Amino acid sequence: MQKADYTKQMHNYSYDYGVRPTCCCGVHVQTGALIIGVVGMLSGIAAIAFTAFYGMYIQMAAAIIGFILYFLLVLGINFKLPHLFLPFLVINFVGVILYGCFYIGSVLYLLIELISSLSNDYTSREAMHGRMIRWLTFFQMVVILLCLVVGMWFETVVYRAFRFLKEDMLDLPIAQSNVISTHFLQPATFKKSPPGQIV
Repeated sequence: MQKADYTKQMHNYSYDYGVRPTCCCGVHVQTGALIIGVVGMLSGIAAIAFTAFYGMYIQMAAAIIGFILYFLLVLGINFKLPHLFLPFLVINFVGVILYGCFYIGSVLYLLIELISSLSNDYTSREAMHGRMIRWLTFFQMVVILLCLVVGMWFETVVYRAFRFLKEDMLDLPIAQSNVISTHFLQPATFKKSPPGQIV
């Protein structure tokens, strides 16, 4: 009975702490974080090779940092070390904030350009140039919004995996020790030996 209760406790403890063990795709958060880490490492290797080939050393340094972050994430999942999640969580959160600022700036710039195009008279060449800039700004907004959504999704999945693994390391041994101590604190029972029998 105690073993069944402990198994149920292990299965449901994450819900008691308000952590969803699955992401929006129905995949366990640790599996989702592992997929994110592996895909990020492969993308980092491709980015390092591309930037090294074309001599873009600043971009190559950024790609190396990204590869290290995803590599630490994979190590943290495989070896159950939640503190290795922290570099990714911090840098990715800063990136999400920056993408949000860039998106707001792009929206404001596009609005200003639209208002300016309505209030001023341009030649056909100037109008074509302004139209091209507005389309480029709109395309930039779409790309930034996509990066923002993906970054927020990655942050959510990895953070849930971080909390799940952290509580797995901290809370489950306590629960297990409570079950064991309860088992050993029960009064012992002994069989009585028949008279004259030496045990």
